[in-house]
Amino acid sequence: LKYSFPTNFAQPPGLLLSVGDCCLGAMGLAGSVQDAVAAISPWSTQIRVENQTSTTVLVWLARNSAEPSIEDAVEYVVPANSIYGISSGWVNEPRATLLIRTGIDSAKVVRVPHAARLQISLLPHGVKVESLDEGVEFEEFADPGAVPGHDTVPMALREESFNDRPPNSEFPRESVAREAASDTCDVVIEIPEAKAKQEEVPGPAHVAPPATADAPAAQRMVTVAGPTASELDNSPAHSAGV
Repeated sequence: LKYSFPTNFAQPPGLLLSVGDCCLGAMGLAGSVQDAVAAISPWSTQIRVENQTSTTVLVWLARNSAEPSIEDAVEYVVPANSIYGISSGWVNEPRATLLIRTGIDSAKVVRVPHAARLQISLLPHGVKVESLDEGVEFEEFADPGAVPGHDTVPMALREESFNDRPPNSEFPRESVAREAASDTCDVVIEIPEAKAKQEEVPGPAHVAPPATADAPAAQRMVTVAGPTASELDNSPAHSAGV
């Protein structure tokens, strides 16, 4: 393939090209060139997708088999209750790499070899993708909200939609939430050492002097309980008038 581009074009007045426009143009050109190369490639993978549901199903053919993404994929609309063929030209990876939305919080990466067949059937909250052929691999896609899909009839009856789950890029960062939670929970209460000691040590009225082995017996006695007033009144000495 040979591409030629004009070099003597003039920029219209008032038109400014930003870096983002240039990058998008480069990405679109790269995808077009890759599609053109795949179209004339002598190696081609032919697969069949059997849609057993009553609504259309979106199937995305990823250009990059190692890191599939919606931004770098070709959209196919599989009609309801029909068998649809997809052709994928390849240079490095012989299997076709597909992205299919299967539920509100789930999407599949399906690697399909040549002449394999996929069946898509209904589930209460989405669709089920399966195959009876060998060599077909299924993986969970890390960002299901980024994979567009058509809502099924059971989902519409339950007032559910694939749009209920946004892409991961629209979720708040977990690190920010975690930092905010740690800032509000890290509370330290300090008690002055002098006050703590004062609270721990009782007053002298409640503590008896320590007794040692060498001290006299009189000093080792801590407390001697005397008679009460009623005992004094009933004692013999008090009755005798002493």
